[in-house]
Amino acid sequence: MSDQDKNKNTDPSNQSSSANSNISAKKQQSLKDSIDATKKQNDAIKMILDQLNLQTLEDTDDAQKSTADNKKKHLFWDSQPVPKPDVPIKKDGPLHQDTPFEKIPKEPVEIPEGYEWCLVDIHNDKEMTELYTLLSKNYVEDSDELFRFHYTPEFLKWYTFAIIYLK
Repeated sequence: MSDQDKNKNTDPSNQSSSANSNISAKKQQSLKDSIDATKKQNDAIKMILDQLNLQTLEDTDDAQKSTADNKKKHLFWDSQPVPKPDVPIKKDGPLHQDTPFEKIPKEPVEIPEGYEWCLVDIHNDKEMTELYTLLSKNYVEDSDELFRFHYTPEFLKWYTFAIIYLK
């Protein structure tokens, strides 16, 4: 063995550089493996998002079809000054400027034929049941008729008392 070969084997700088290149190769392989794994995860995520997007679009189409199929006449709501479901809202905000209290009419506003104004006596169980029925059948349902609030007569009585108390 030549002196040069002995020096290569015993020279700490040569051993260090050999070890460093070995470690460096391991780091590079580990980094490459990590990048490959990340790419696979990204592909899987993209595939899931594509499936969700397709499913969402299908759900939206189904909902629109079922809404169109289930259009009904609403005798009460069709007589009210509210936007109809198929009419786009062009401007958001109050319909009228605030009216000073002195200018508010003392007599009730005229309402459509078949309806009448009344004051509800919250101590009368029959009238509270009528109020409950009016609200539960007309006012507390989402547009798809999937979710309905259930305000009991007892809750309405409690809430009305709270309003009177605040005045």
